[in-house]
Amino acid sequence: MKNLKSLFRYIGNYKGYFYLSLVLSATSSILLLTPYYSMYHLFLSISSGSNFQSKYYGWIAIVGVLVGVLCYFLSLWFSHMVGFRVERNMRLFGGNQLLEVSLSFFDTHESGKIRKIIDDNAALTHSFVAHNIPDLVSTCIVPIFVVGVLLKLNWVLGVICLCTALLSLYLVKKMMGDPESLQYYMIALNNITSEATEFIRGMQIVKIFNASLDNFRTFKKSIDDYSDWALKYSFSARLSYVLNRLVLEVLPLILIAVAYPVMSKHPSISLFLVNIMFCMVFGSQLLLSLTKILNTGTNYALAFQSIHQLENLFDGYLEHKPTEHQKITSCSITCNAVTFSYTPEKQALKDVTFSIPEKSTTAVIGASGSGKSTIAKLIANMYHEYEGEIKIGSYDLNAYPEETLMDTITYVSQNAQLFHKSILENLKMARPTATTEEIQQALIATECSELIQKLPDGVETIIGTGGVHLSGGERQRLVLCQAFLKNNPIIILDEVTASVDPENEFKLMRAIESLSRDKTVIMIAHKLSLVEKADQILVFKTGELVEKGTPQQLKEKQGIYYNMLQRYHATKRWTLKGEVTQ
Repeated sequence: MKNLKSLFRYIGNYKGYFYLSLVLSATSSILLLTPYYSMYHLFLSISSGSNFQSKYYGWIAIVGVLVGVLCYFLSLWFSHMVGFRVERNMRLFGGNQLLEVSLSFFDTHESGKIRKIIDDNAALTHSFVAHNIPDLVSTCIVPIFVVGVLLKLNWVLGVICLCTALLSLYLVKKMMGDPESLQYYMIALNNITSEATEFIRGMQIVKIFNASLDNFRTFKKSIDDYSDWALKYSFSARLSYVLNRLVLEVLPLILIAVAYPVMSKHPSISLFLVNIMFCMVFGSQLLLSLTKILNTGTNYALAFQSIHQLENLFDGYLEHKPTEHQKITSCSITCNAVTFSYTPEKQALKDVTFSIPEKSTTAVIGASGSGKSTIAKLIANMYHEYEGEIKIGSYDLNAYPEETLMDTITYVSQNAQLFHKSILENLKMARPTATTEEIQQALIATECSELIQKLPDGVETIIGTGGVHLSGGERQRLVLCQAFLKNNPIIILDEVTASVDPENEFKLMRAIESLSRDKTVIMIAHKLSLVEKADQILVFKTGELVEKGTPQQLKEKQGIYYNMLQRYHATKRWTLKGEVTQ
């Protein structure tokens, strides 16, 4: 019942179709047995020597089969409608949950595994509902009906068939294998899918640098794990499978062995022989149904294991909804004793405290891995599992609805991503109501107008189509154009000028100047030339805030920032000396 309740959550308002499919499948199962009714009367007429009403019983068989096939077709029709609804709702559930989870979820789950659990598991559950639900009804109804008929014809043979059916059902249940093995088998299947995706993505690096395939040991391990659990799950069912096949195959022999001593005591041997012959023929439907139960039962276990995996995928990662719904009246930012860890083993931030006045520019610098991007992501509300307090204005981040924060903070990362759509569609994702004039102003302000003029279809050009590919700097400028259109009062720039050529860097700097006017700006940068005009500089080292102040204050302090600045100016004086020899 628990499994059916979990399935009903995704059926939605199609429950009527689900029950109708069950009724039609049950009706079909009974009607498709009507030829055996005609066959029984044929056997009776042969044994008694009476005339057989061939037309009457023939039409009963034909009409029964035709109506039964029609009912089965309609049952599949409705079950497929339910199956598609289940698949749709499972994918919607997964997609909606992805929008609700914190970004720490994506740090611990590979994209291939997420796609496998949401997409493939939804398709697997659809297949079970669409195809196996009608068969499941049939495999339940037919054995009951067959055993009932056999009990009426000859109770001894009926009891034998009943015991055989019960024993077979018990063995089929055992054939499902260890539930824990099935769970680990599904996990191993997800892992191999995820690792295969990463392996394919990394193949370009392997070929370019002639790297050893030892770098993909995790892929090899996932294959071995899948092989081990597949064998364990299969072997856990082999004894029950062999015994079940043995029970079903020897059933006719048991019927014959029991029939002989009973036949001599029967008042009408001819009638008894008719019953025996009919039991042998009709009992084949029992064997067929019990055989189908194995396949249906396996798919049943896989389908509900898929639902279980999907519903448990996001445990511990869902964001907490704010109990308050405050409005942001000031865009000042305060961090008080903030501590954060990606993993329990190592702290990414340790007791960080600082404040950023409204409409000021703060530069965050430090070595790679010092915690610069981490504090920016915490301020952008990307992670929630931190200690301490982060406030915008007078209230903690948790006091604001997510929509309010999204309309207040714009986060631009160094890995600019644009969708495979036209440039206009990408820009309008920032503000769907933006007019053509506003878009043109944003393009000019962010140094993108010259770029658009070079494209074959201007802003209607689809990125990645017809050989149109943008460089990293060009994508970054378009993302800044999105931020300009969004016009949020808080801007976080996470190394947006990293790995760009000098020309794009110059244009990016001018775009940033346009974007930053009258905004609260947090700029993370490796290049010190970008931070000298900042109102405040925060210096991070191994997760700790070691220096803060204005550029002039930090120069006078002659600490880490001063030493970094000296080395930066020294590199600008480097020259290549020596003669070139032929």
